[in-house]
Amino acid sequence: MNRIKRTLILIFMTFFACMAKAGNNQDIKLTTNGLSMEINIQPNRSASLKSLYQWHFTDASLFRIVVRDSHSDRADTLVSNRGWAELKVKKHGLSYMLTFSKPKEIKDADALSVSLKIQLPDTRCDHWYEKDALRFTWEDCHLPETYTLESATLLPLEIEKLTAESHFFYPYASGIAGTSEEGHDAVYMQYPAGFGASMPWFAFWDKQGRGLYIGAHDRNATHKELYFEAEPNGITRLGMTYPGTDNREFAPCEIVLATFRGDWFDAAMMYKEWMKNESAWYPGELLGAQGRKDTPMWMKELCIWLSGNGFDRKIEEFQQEMGVPVGLHWYNWHQIPFDNDYPHYMPTKDGFRERTKELKEKHIYVMPYINGRLWDTRDHIMSDSLFTAQALPAVSKQKDGEPNTESYGSKEIDGSDVVLGVMCPATKVWRDKMAEVVLKLTEEEQVNGVYMDQIAAAPPRLCFDATHGHPTGGGDWWTPAYRELLADIRARMNPEAILTTESNADGYVNQMDGYLTWQFQHENQVPAFAAVYGGMIQLFGRSYTLNDSPLANRMKLAQSLVFGEQLGWMSTGILQDRPFMAYLKDAVRNRYLCREFFYRGEMIKSPKLIGENPLCTAVWTFNGEHEMTMPSVLCGAWQIEAEGRKLYLFTNYSDSQVTLDIEPAEGDSLEPFRHTFAPGEVYAFETR
Repeated sequence: MNRIKRTLILIFMTFFACMAKAGNNQDIKLTTNGLSMEINIQPNRSASLKSLYQWHFTDASLFRIVVRDSHSDRADTLVSNRGWAELKVKKHGLSYMLTFSKPKEIKDADALSVSLKIQLPDTRCDHWYEKDALRFTWEDCHLPETYTLESATLLPLEIEKLTAESHFFYPYASGIAGTSEEGHDAVYMQYPAGFGASMPWFAFWDKQGRGLYIGAHDRNATHKELYFEAEPNGITRLGMTYPGTDNREFAPCEIVLATFRGDWFDAAMMYKEWMKNESAWYPGELLGAQGRKDTPMWMKELCIWLSGNGFDRKIEEFQQEMGVPVGLHWYNWHQIPFDNDYPHYMPTKDGFRERTKELKEKHIYVMPYINGRLWDTRDHIMSDSLFTAQALPAVSKQKDGEPNTESYGSKEIDGSDVVLGVMCPATKVWRDKMAEVVLKLTEEEQVNGVYMDQIAAAPPRLCFDATHGHPTGGGDWWTPAYRELLADIRARMNPEAILTTESNADGYVNQMDGYLTWQFQHENQVPAFAAVYGGMIQLFGRSYTLNDSPLANRMKLAQSLVFGEQLGWMSTGILQDRPFMAYLKDAVRNRYLCREFFYRGEMIKSPKLIGENPLCTAVWTFNGEHEMTMPSVLCGAWQIEAEGRKLYLFTNYSDSQVTLDIEPAEGDSLEPFRHTFAPGEVYAFETR
């Protein structure tokens, strides 16, 4: 254990010893080996965290809980640093229990109490999250009979005055890294959701590489909302808020604090170690010498995707130019309109089966689109055909019993919005319907796989229908329910077929063969998700459009390549852009030569690029237009550890020549060298 971690343990053990002795309101200041922590204690009444490591907190509460009285419909917010008549601290081995009782601001609530457990490090354990970290969990919640638990936030942090040299990470989509000098507007991210938090952890580090990791280690991917806000050179706010359960209990929750050395990549490795040993979605038993044993080799080796209409005759032309197998994500293969009359996808358009066979014979793998969440409330043109009779009992429900519904801009024939019910994955109705559609496509239509939209993109919906057999409200049941739905399909499906979905919420990794990463379109994004899950699932695709400039599309392609993604997810219209096609073909060729690293290997920290690496800026179109700025030369690194092999991958997407010195990441054996990157160059090499 290094000095920083030993010091952190000492600080917290000293803190609790001081708590036991404190007789008056006081600040307890602890400093050891350059680390400091300051805790404000009011004996028998409140506790608050003021500083930890080199970061300061604004009189931070250890929790924030919202409760509601059903009689008055009044909501009250409870925090640890004020408003309690009693606070008891008890020690049990290496853990401490803090029990807060009798909130003074709520009348007739003397029976209300909450208990918080803090687990100190145990040096006898093997994993960092047991021997080098502090773990915070809810222990108990007692509410008066008329009260319900609306939400609970454990360790809502407000960090004061991060220096300009401080960096932060939050887990939107692929992952975003920034600096405190730039700051960041408030971001609210539902988890698990690819259009939100794909993983539940934050990180901070300074220019010396001293870092703080804050993670939620919930085995079943408990539904929560992460929030993050960084004022430029000011206060940084973050936390994870868990919806309450209808049985008035805390949702499963463990918040972990630990120090580290490095940057976002090193923090990602911490989360990866926990995930591999404790999460319910790690595909450990499915991993072998050739990567995922349950993913067909054709999918693992695929390097390029098209998206669009499978009847387009330019698909074959595109495949011939690429010279390698191509994946086709086929939309609108059904007779019903898009985002309308779901889930009644059959019958297919005339000629679908024959065209599928023709494409497969030409090394083009066919994966049609279906939606994995929604049932149209008017599911036969303008009529309610089967929604009320079959779907309504299985739709996720609000507290008042009304169905959860969503609309996405599609219209009925009278111009009104198509309104789609969000199905509950715990119900037999939805499990049977999804299996029916997928198996008809893979077994009867002989497609190579099925894309089930939105499963890893959209967050769980709170469901209060007690007949579904799950805890009502929040909790950790939604993601396991979908994994069971998918596992049932996989057990009955052709083993040479695949299942994929939209975006990259991590709780479904072991039941999906691929994630469509089209939403990786954000400034300052880093490949944190690939760093954790590379080799466990195939990431594929970005959102390309002919409305974007050639530079913008080259930027997307370059980043996708070094992030380890399967390239493309574009229309055949891209054939018109001949300069881009030349760059695309070179990228595909290099990825194909290196392909085993992306399904057998794992990402390692990239080399350092030293020298003048000019920045390029272009407008990317994705949910609007956004300026994106990146260095001209990008790089990534992967390894097959068992064979001692490493891959280093570089590309210069710009129109200018760039000369850089390449230095190894800390701990890497790569020899430093200098290279002049030609415009549009893709440069890859392997070491042993």
